[in-house]
Amino acid sequence: MPVKSSELLALDLGAQNRLPVLADVLVRFARLTVVWTHRARTRRSLAQMDETRLADIGITREMALIEAAKPFWRA
Repeated sequence: MPVKSSELLALDLGAQNRLPVLADVLVRFARLTVVWTHRARTRRSLAQMDETRLADIGITREMALIEAAKPFWRA
């Protein structure tokens, strides 16, 4: 049975509606990945700072270690 043009249009519209949702999910995932990577790098750097640098930014070794121990997904 041949497919009617109205059925093709409905299929096209359905595909168009899904693309923005998929794109939105991918963009959100990319942003989340950037945030998580930044947190991990920052915490790793914080753990490696010497006492002088920690004093310069106003935190103690204990505070730095507590922050560095947090998993990357936790703010």
